[in-house]
Amino acid sequence: MSKRKYLAAETLKQHLFAEATLGYIKTLEDVNRVIDALPEADLQEMARQLWRDAKKDPPDPNVDVIVYCSDGAILTAFMYDSGDWAENRECIPLDDVTHWMPNITGPELEEPEA
Repeated sequence: MSKRKYLAAETLKQHLFAEATLGYIKTLEDVNRVIDALPEADLQEMARQLWRDAKKDPPDPNVDVIVYCSDGAILTAFMYDSGDWAENRECIPLDDVTHWMPNITGPELEEPEA
């Protein structure tokens, strides 16, 4: 299987456990059969699970993260040592951050040839 497929880990574990308990898994081919039969995980749902409460579980200070504001805006920001938030490009203060998630890395870019 060459196609990348995103699976929910707990769902995969449950299916593998059930199949193994019933004696249906004897080879790696059987494991592949179980994986191929599972539906792909909902990427939006997976992303929703990354959100953390900004008050109960704040990020480390001065680290760029993705934030969700009470008005529905999603942007990149950081939290000062004092606990205040600011947008990361122009350091505009933010007072309505409700949730945050770790920042994602961008794609690898090819170096231009000289």
